[in-house]
Amino acid sequence: MDSRFTSGALRVMQAAEEEARALRHGRVGSEHLLLGLVRSADGVAASVLSSLGVGLDAARAQVELMTGRGIHPPGFGQLPLTPQARQALRLAAGHARRLGDSGIGSEHLLLGLIRDGAGGAVHVLARLGASPSAVRDRYVQLAGLSGAPARSIRVAAGPQLDRYTDGMRRVIARAQDEARILGHQYIGTEDLLLGLVGTAGEPAAAVLESFGVSADAVRQQAEEAAGHAPQPLPPAGQIPYSAGARRVLDLSLREAPRRRDSYIGTEHLLLALIRDASSRAVQILLRLGCDPAAVRDRLAS
Repeated sequence: MDSRFTSGALRVMQAAEEEARALRHGRVGSEHLLLGLVRSADGVAASVLSSLGVGLDAARAQVELMTGRGIHPPGFGQLPLTPQARQALRLAAGHARRLGDSGIGSEHLLLGLIRDGAGGAVHVLARLGASPSAVRDRYVQLAGLSGAPARSIRVAAGPQLDRYTDGMRRVIARAQDEARILGHQYIGTEDLLLGLVGTAGEPAAAVLESFGVSADAVRQQAEEAAGHAPQPLPPAGQIPYSAGARRVLDLSLREAPRRRDSYIGTEHLLLALIRDASSRAVQILLRLGCDPAAVRDRLAS
């Protein structure tokens, strides 16, 4: 086992084995790791789960409903992990590395669990009304990854910043958070798209949702498009923008006067984002069956 697991993460894994034994299961699966998190997590992971209403009794009931009880109690010795549980631990280690954390804590275990859309933990969470997207959103909110949103919009110069709406600032801060979690070396157009689709209540998010574009689907496409293992990121606040992302932010400043708007909002950023047909963001939209021209028409209506 990775020596970088924190004492909190080790408590979670011990609790997960105890939960598996209580159900007479011979292996520790991702669903048992989830029970261990609900039972023993501290810090951000505990806050995320409790704020989403994921309680231990309800989670246990869902796990038993999904897997049933074994007939015979497992033998002595440490229970082995299922392939999905091992994958969750590997993903947790990757999240810790990308976020620049020296230890692998319970919050990284939580992020690792929700990465596998087919895992038992994800199914249990879904039955309790907590989708992977909701868990990730709450984690970003409670972990405060991006700090002050103004820090991440320095690529836009001068007095134009004063015209940014609060929603626009949240989107750009969210894009930085997404880039950090995904292990991107740059904030790219796909991260801006994730920021747009993941910031509820904004015009751009509403339009993308109307075309069936979800944050989870965009994130999966962004991971596949990267095509390589994520590398450790610079310290917080120092992720640079790609040339394409800088160009999109500059273009968003021009979209506002075209629409005779005095402010610069998420709709202007989305219009700028879909102008470059070769960008990774547009390619993701196309793969998800979303026509950029239709998005432009919807924003114009």
